[in-house]
Amino acid sequence: MMMQESKFSSRIANRSKNINASVTVGLADIVARLKNEGRNIIGLNEGELDFSTSATIVNETIRALIDGKTRYSWLNGELKLKERICQKAFEDNRIKATPENIIVTNGSKQIIYEILQTLIEPGDEVIIPVPCWATYSEAVKLAGGETVLVENIGMDLEVEKIKQAVTEKTKLIIINTPNNPTGAVYSKAALQTLCQFVKGKPIFVLSDEAYEQIVFDAEHHSLAAMDDNEYIITVQTFSKSFAMTGYRIGYMIAHPELISRVSDLHGHMTDNVCTFAQYGAIAALEMPMDLYQERLEILKQRRDLSYQYAQSLFECERPYGAFYLFPNVEKYLNESCRNATQLCEYLLTHAGVALIPAEACLYHGHVRISFAVSMEAIEQGFERLAAALR
Repeated sequence: MMMQESKFSSRIANRSKNINASVTVGLADIVARLKNEGRNIIGLNEGELDFSTSATIVNETIRALIDGKTRYSWLNGELKLKERICQKAFEDNRIKATPENIIVTNGSKQIIYEILQTLIEPGDEVIIPVPCWATYSEAVKLAGGETVLVENIGMDLEVEKIKQAVTEKTKLIIINTPNNPTGAVYSKAALQTLCQFVKGKPIFVLSDEAYEQIVFDAEHHSLAAMDDNEYIITVQTFSKSFAMTGYRIGYMIAHPELISRVSDLHGHMTDNVCTFAQYGAIAALEMPMDLYQERLEILKQRRDLSYQYAQSLFECERPYGAFYLFPNVEKYLNESCRNATQLCEYLLTHAGVALIPAEACLYHGHVRISFAVSMEAIEQGFERLAAALR
């Protein structure tokens, strides 16, 4: 017998009811459904590259399967993978690490959740510059913490605003460079200022560097390279730069004690990352960078084309990293489209173009436009937007 909805709902934990579903994931599902129904939708909402995973990575993954790498693996990741991550961290990020500083997880989303579950207690405050990836605030909520949002719409980290937001309850600051959704790449000077401010304070800083290798006309700097502060946590992933989103492999570089505490939680959640997939990740780190430089040049061309189109329609900053534009759309808001969410709904319905509203990034008056799609899709998408916004 089916229970009445109200009684059924009453038995579900409030922490689950209070979580806001991911807008980006939900929209991707809607776009997929509309395409399956025969609608011609241009997905400028995409949060992943349209490039295929390198054949070398795929072949090494297959080889691992054939070689029987299908059993449980090390909880924190294959030792060879962690050793290669340490080498990459030193060569690319100027971070000194040993395998004891590394834990490999199912994408960076899982490690961010596990970090917050490990560090945050009820009443602890977590400072997050916005706009941002909304998963941060929801993960803080699940950990019982309080989110302190600091506006940071510019193309560099506004450290003074972070300083002003710090209280005796501050446990963690989360930064994201290159930034999703703005495309900002934080300067070395700003990151050094942040390091100087937190030095000697019992405040953790989580630096999410998912888009670290996708930079244009700029240089990515890792916060952990600025100082040997044991409170600095680096989170990186294979998803974006290596076009390996389906592999679900991310990792954290942090103090060994934090790694140990997170590992205890990790062991009760998922245990090790897919064993054979880790061999694909090893291959990714052992490949020459030529392929990625070629892809970066393609992305730069897409960035330039998108920015050119966007300037004719919106107020828009040129992004220096990641693969998004974040233009201001306030001039298009009116009685029928009161906010960016309603405007995106209108554009999806009337133009067949999917965008991400600023509300999904804990902000307002803007939309996120992805250029992780073909030049043809960019051209057609902006042409449709221009027609619908006339």
